[in-house]
Formats: sequence, structure tokens, C-alpha cells
Amino acid sequence: TYEQIQTAARTDPEYSKLKSVITCGFPKNNQSLEPNLRGYWEVRSRLSHADDIIYMDQRIVIPQKL
Repeated sequence: TYEQIQTAARTDPEYSKLKSVITCGFPKNNQSLEPNLRGYWEVRSRLSHADDIIYMDQRIVIPQKL
């Protein structure tokens, strides 16, 4: 459910770091990102978040815990 995704999103460290990068802005090159976040570089312009949930376009990015 949406609530389960929100709960997992709040407790997943990588997900939290990605939310922070989305909020603050991606660096100028992907080498400046943490290695575990580099996979998001190519889709960075398509990422957003609301209510602790990350979206790529209109699709929810599911936390790894789920």
C-alpha cells in the first residue's frame, strides 16, 4: 500500500539520500555522486518527490526494503 511505501521510504538510508539529492540538486557530474546513487544520473531530470515518496515521471520509485 501507499502507507507501506511511505514507511519504507522513511527508513531506507539510500532512499533518503536520493531524496536529498533531488531536493538540493544533482552535482555537475555523476562522479560526484555516491556510487550507489550513480544509477539515477541518467534519469535525474525525471525524478521528483512528494510525501516522502520518490517518483520517476508519474511512477513511484520503490524503496529497496520492499
